[in-house]
Amino acid sequence: MVTINDALIWGKKELEDASASPYLDAQVILMHVLNKDKIYLIVNKQKEISDDEYQLYQSFIAERMTHKPVQYIINRQEFMGLDLYVDQRVLIPRADTEILVESVLEIIKDREVAVRILDIGSGSGAIAIALDLLSENANVVSVDISTDALAVAKLNNDQLKAQVVFLKSDVFSDVDGLFDIIVSNPPYIEKKEYEALDENVKAFEPILALKAEDEGYFFYRKIIEEAFEFLNENGVLAFEVGYNQSKKVKEMMEKKNFKNIRIIQDLSGINRVVIGYRGEINV
Repeated sequence: MVTINDALIWGKKELEDASASPYLDAQVILMHVLNKDKIYLIVNKQKEISDDEYQLYQSFIAERMTHKPVQYIINRQEFMGLDLYVDQRVLIPRADTEILVESVLEIIKDREVAVRILDIGSGSGAIAIALDLLSENANVVSVDISTDALAVAKLNNDQLKAQVVFLKSDVFSDVDGLFDIIVSNPPYIEKKEYEALDENVKAFEPILALKAEDEGYFFYRKIIEEAFEFLNENGVLAFEVGYNQSKKVKEMMEKKNFKNIRIIQDLSGINRVVIGYRGEINV
């Protein structure tokens, strides 16, 4: 029989050429197989695991050896304290995107009336569901052009008991009404940067959610050009941006007469979020 410790040592050795963190990956995969947390693995190192559990663990390690992201193997990613289902139909939510959600939550935290929010680019539903569940007064509509992505987002919406309305739409094409906030983490990686991405990303994550034309600015430009038609008088437009895009996105918003534009940095000091207002007053 194989113990937890035996399995972890074997998994780490197998993953040394496939992962920058082989022991951590082996832990996460074994935690998933056993449905236990890290403390359980540490306290019960000499506990034996069943043959079926070990075989499943070995199959997942073999998948990771192909450089498949752990999140797609265990079908799980944590975001804003929420456990999201993910698979290769959607981009894996990143910690950087939490800055965007936190920024929007800060804007609406003192609102006493319902706030209507449009999320453009649903993906796994991470942004929309987090805004819905972490705010008491947000009514969230989220759109995506990908039917596959919407299926994952709706699954997360149901599992987490959120109340987001998900719609298929090419940006604003099938959107009706006015919103207090439009939020988006659109595809923003330009062609040369995409080609230089880690093979793990290019081989497994959907290109539709990553790559954009116009040197990465296609969706920023499109959303900014049309946003006024869908924003209330003092509505807010909030973007996540790439590490070198904040200045140009800010300039694009200024040209369309957005006001009080500000840039927010992530925990690494990188300009990560750009927020602007349709009117002069921040509300």
